[in-house]
Amino acid sequence: MITHLFKVHLECKSTRKQKFFKNLIKRAFTWKALFFLFFCLNSNQNFALRIAVFDTGFCPSLLEKSNHFVISQVKDVTQSVTYKCNKHSLKNRQFHGQWVLSELLKTKLKEGSNTKIKVFPFVIFNNRGVQEIRYWKRAIEEAKKLNVDFVVAAAGLPTKNTKEREKAAQIGFKDLPFLLAAGRRYPGINKGTILFPHDFLDQESRLIFGTYFEGVDHSRPHFKDLELLEPKKVNYFLPFNFKPRVFGELKGTSLAVSLATRYILETCLKAKADEGAFSFMGCLKSLEKERVTIKVKHQKSVEEVYSLPIP
Repeated sequence: MITHLFKVHLECKSTRKQKFFKNLIKRAFTWKALFFLFFCLNSNQNFALRIAVFDTGFCPSLLEKSNHFVISQVKDVTQSVTYKCNKHSLKNRQFHGQWVLSELLKTKLKEGSNTKIKVFPFVIFNNRGVQEIRYWKRAIEEAKKLNVDFVVAAAGLPTKNTKEREKAAQIGFKDLPFLLAAGRRYPGINKGTILFPHDFLDQESRLIFGTYFEGVDHSRPHFKDLELLEPKKVNYFLPFNFKPRVFGELKGTSLAVSLATRYILETCLKAKADEGAFSFMGCLKSLEKERVTIKVKHQKSVEEVYSLPIP
């Protein structure tokens, strides 16, 4: 079946295109002809951006409808996960990917805009909730074939030994930017943990989003997130428990990268519309910044970090 659909797509692009459509008309638009025509028209749809989301489970059928997002079929690169999509199960951490995707769909674009964003969800956690280098490699290779503009990953793989790090270092990231949730201390993850892909990407190829804790008085310093693995590598810091959000279970750096992606989509797509010529990486480098003062509780010294003006 896949080969058959691919042949149809090629036929739409061939020099025999007119002949193909004439034959469709002669068949009086039988159900097969209608199917082929629909496929050809939609296969050539232009998208302002194509993004991949690497995470756990997704349930596109349960997402709110959006005029701007087209969600592709979920790709399970672990080839092991089975789950049932129903509203009562979505608060389970198995659907962390759904939480992230739901937040992205809140992106607000210009009223009346026909902009379309294609999203490719990838499951990179197997049926035991475990990541592996080979899953990430498959997902990255597939994302590159799909010509995505960037990858959103509210996840990271702790590399445990030299062998794993050698395998990780061999994975090619060329021209594939990543928006990443900063690593935090967790069982099995500590201050010395080397995360993939965070620690294997050039600074020019990734943005990392961390968190701070908001103080009650916004005129005073907020509080440093002491659980972050490498705060010096974090590009932007956002509130740990930002509200409102679609799922209360989504918080911390996973929420931070979701909010940041929304802001980036809104900002960069506006820049694309206004300027014509467009560089996604150029837009990332020119994001509007705001300064936030943070401190360690019960200490006097403070520091300033960059945040994003999330409304």
